[in-house]
Amino acid sequence: MNMRKLLRNMCTMLMASVLLVTGSCGGTTWVSGVENTNTLIEKLTNMEEIKDPEKYTQIYLDENYLGPVPDMWEFENLNNIEVSEKNTKYKIVDGALLSKDGSKLYAFPPQKECKIYAVPKTVKVICADAFYRSKIEKVTFTDNLRKIGESAFTACNNLTSIDLMNVKTVERWAFGSCTNLTQLNLGKVKNIGERAFWGIGVKNITLNKKYNLGVAAFDTKIKINYGKKFKDIKPYLLSYKRWNEVKGAKGYEVVVRVYNLDNVKDKVYLKTTVKKPKLSKKFRKKIARMNERLNGEISSLGVKIRAYRYKNKKKVYTKWSDIRKRTIYLG
Repeated sequence: MNMRKLLRNMCTMLMASVLLVTGSCGGTTWVSGVENTNTLIEKLTNMEEIKDPEKYTQIYLDENYLGPVPDMWEFENLNNIEVSEKNTKYKIVDGALLSKDGSKLYAFPPQKECKIYAVPKTVKVICADAFYRSKIEKVTFTDNLRKIGESAFTACNNLTSIDLMNVKTVERWAFGSCTNLTQLNLGKVKNIGERAFWGIGVKNITLNKKYNLGVAAFDTKIKINYGKKFKDIKPYLLSYKRWNEVKGAKGYEVVVRVYNLDNVKDKVYLKTTVKKPKLSKKFRKKIARMNERLNGEISSLGVKIRAYRYKNKKKVYTKWSDIRKRTIYLG
């Protein structure tokens, strides 16, 4: 966009705030706002130094700006980003800020009106916070996309479905709090970070292969179908005290060991059976009393569970889960 034309348009704006960012090679930055219309600021070279980012609705990066991209959650009222065609680090494609080679998608304005967004074929990584709280209702990926960064789609409450296709890694909180996300296809994903799908609207999910799952990768409200015979299932323990419901299970057997500060197993361990996929407060008090016998306020818990159901009035068990070990305060 022609710089003079952009500045002329800015002068006519009454209630919008526009931020122009330049590089360290020289030039100036104009800020047009509600209180200070057409205020000249000398050499603003780093967007991370911007004060009150929530005031801005538009950003323009000139040809000299090669600095970092700020977190989109800070620019909660942003509806447009533009970049000089001469900029060697960034470019705009369909309203999103991309790396010049198109391999990384850095940011999408959270207030931009867009119902469906198709991620460009060149994009291999969607960076952290890229679509944070955006208004998109649907996003489509391509076979080239491999990684979705931390909190990339957090709180996108209009988003209803996701097909991860060839994505291999979904980082922590990537789709956290997408409350209306009710359809999820994991595709070929292998690594799912902590709380990546926490607080979403999906009710059932199938885990029919081995995944590297972070703590609380899926919301506890989601029932897991493992796509295996019941006795071959190895339940996913999302934390030391909670786990996802195993589809078809009538209850769970839980074994807890307490380790002392020298990491030596106590010979005594606790065992219980519960109907719901979590440890009760009563049982956690028993763990605390066991901890007292170890003469320490801080201990490490080792927890494992297995689900059961009935067949011909006899209990049939799944395999034991992996042990979830965590150092916690039990006082």
